[in-house]
Amino acid sequence: MTELSELDTAIRRHSQKNARSTNRAIAEAVHVTPRAVQYMFRRHLELTPMQYLRELRMRHAHEELLAADRLRETVGAIAARWGFAHTGRFAVQYRQTYGQSPHQTLRG
Repeated sequence: MTELSELDTAIRRHSQKNARSTNRAIAEAVHVTPRAVQYMFRRHLELTPMQYLRELRMRHAHEELLAADRLRETVGAIAARWGFAHTGRFAVQYRQTYGQSPHQTLRG
């Protein structure tokens, strides 16, 4: 059976290439069934692959907000790049995760 590290690598690769990765695409990348991917993640991380992917995307968005030029970038553009289609929902999740709004982070 595929190691969790291979799944992690596949998810990271998909998060960078396509912000709308699916469980099926991730499973195909490591040659297992979508159910096997879910089972491995739940067993080892107590998360679904999609929860893990959302957390990973949020981390990438956070890092990009920290490094961004506030005069050239917007929260909406950065959120969209990482697969968050609704800026308001992104802002709520971001505040829950990081304790401040993404706009505050972007402003530095």
